[in-house]
Amino acid sequence: MTKNSSKDFEQLNIRLNSGLRDKLKEMAKKNNRSLNGHVEFILEKSITDDENQVIKYLLYRIKQLESELEATKP
Repeated sequence: MTKNSSKDFEQLNIRLNSGLRDKLKEMAKKNNRSLNGHVEFILEKSITDDENQVIKYLLYRIKQLESELEATKP
């Protein structure tokens, strides 16, 4: 596995209330991740989940439209 250089990453500074930061640190520790690694994992999962929801909706709409098209056939 190749090691990523710092050039492969962008830095993002955010402000969190201390309660949220503590919860994230606790979750990271339980999952054997650094705080940064855990936040990155959560963000990537959120994006993937959103993309999956869009795909599911589009597949649902395709099936609906196919059914409507079938219903119009003589």
